[in-house]
Amino acid sequence: MVLCLSGGLYSHTAFSQINVRDSANQAFIVGVGGAIQWPQGELSQVYGSNAEVSMDVWFKSKGQWLVGIGGGYLFGDRIRIADQILSDISTSRGQLLSLNGNYGDYKLYQRGFTLSGQLGKVFTGLGHNANSGWMITLGAGYMEHKIRFENAGQDLPQILDEYQKGYDRLRGGLMFRQFIGYMHSGNDRRVNFMLGLDLLQAFTENYRGHQYDTGLSEEGSRLDLLYGFRFIWFLPIYSKGSETYYYQ
Repeated sequence: MVLCLSGGLYSHTAFSQINVRDSANQAFIVGVGGAIQWPQGELSQVYGSNAEVSMDVWFKSKGQWLVGIGGGYLFGDRIRIADQILSDISTSRGQLLSLNGNYGDYKLYQRGFTLSGQLGKVFTGLGHNANSGWMITLGAGYMEHKIRFENAGQDLPQILDEYQKGYDRLRGGLMFRQFIGYMHSGNDRRVNFMLGLDLLQAFTENYRGHQYDTGLSEEGSRLDLLYGFRFIWFLPIYSKGSETYYYQ
């Protein structure tokens, strides 16, 4: 379209149509995901399976390279050492006595988080279209996890506040993460997801100097492993090519 008023200079920008099916396109990708994970090694002696909700942001090049950052929140309710860590302060039936002399109501949960930078590649040869295919990402960052105590009546001071720190097994350290799966970019840009195997390895250290139940202070680094399946629903924001025309 051409506009000319009083000898002024005007411009018109025409954006090219993005073809997801046939053309490889660069894009910013925002993903929200969920995972089911199972611990391995020494970590499996403390926790059972857990879940993770996550958010990731990537830049995907026309060459199908991915670079991004992400974070996740870990949670679960399977604590395998629940009876062990509170055995010295519980009754023979495994109950804790509250301030009023009754049995207290409490629950134990797994809590934690992950943060990482990621680099990856999408292999489009067998993909649904030119922006889909099998993919792999490699990442490095930080993991932290602990046991959380919840006492609804706040009447069990032996596991609250500073005392909780003597039992919560708080650990953290350097983490490596790999994801191997499939990336589906919908032709109409509405159905977009990643699905695959998620692998985490963290070299964690004990952040609590003294554990009340064992009377020991665990020193040194430990390898904590989490393996699972991850699903990510993402929104691609494709970069549009443009041409600008100027008219006198």
